[in-house]
Amino acid sequence: MRQKLTFLTINAVGGIAVLASYAYGALQYADAVPALWGDIPRWMMGLYTLNMLLAAAGYLMMFFYVLKSLPDDCRTDNGGLLIERLNTLSGVILFCSALWMPLSFAVLSAPNMDLWLCIRAVLLATGIAALIFAHQVAKYAEDRSLFFTLSLCAYAFFCVQTALLDALIWPYYFPI
Repeated sequence: MRQKLTFLTINAVGGIAVLASYAYGALQYADAVPALWGDIPRWMMGLYTLNMLLAAAGYLMMFFYVLKSLPDDCRTDNGGLLIERLNTLSGVILFCSALWMPLSFAVLSAPNMDLWLCIRAVLLATGIAALIFAHQVAKYAEDRSLFFTLSLCAYAFFCVQTALLDALIWPYYFPI
């Protein structure tokens, strides 16, 4: 139960940090917010936005699955607790996600290759951690209920958002 409390705490604190970084960026740099789209084609923006909403819903669904349905004593191949791995991965996802907006506005204010590489690193780390999270749940969770399946399918939108759209496509269109 202690590990689930840690999971809840990581997600509460990390989620607030992510939302706060977005709110601060939107308020502090309101005029620059459209520039965050970079040169992404207009037709792609609608699909991107729709997937952002589905990704957020998928993350929340997986969050509730872990809290409500994942057994506290679910073990991995090496005997470790799955929830401990998920705590680490959640921390990486949320920490890196909270850095994206401030780094992006910083690079818009003063284009800099070092900042650009930091952005790429946090986006790649977020996407990789999201994919590993999904893999770990799929591999080790013994529950194969409908809630498990729906949570994993919904979380796939989060993986598409972080590992494909944010880590690979967005940087291609974001000018430096």
